[in-house]
Amino acid sequence: MARAGKELRLARIFQGDGRALIVAMDHAYIFGPIKGLEKPERIIEDAIEGGADAILTTYGVVERYYEL
Repeated sequence: MARAGKELRLARIFQGDGRALIVAMDHAYIFGPIKGLEKPERIIEDAIEGGADAILTTYGVVERYYEL
């Protein structure tokens, strides 16, 4: 039963062709903002417009920008 749930979640990312573009934005901010990631909203919008199937990021970014 648990496998069925996993397969359903993965099917949302790996759609018809079985391939996916996943953008990694889960870099740690231990040393402050990372150059190029200062404005996550713009990067998320660009990734969506570019056809990304998923964005791997931190809970804080999801909490702030989930409506995009």
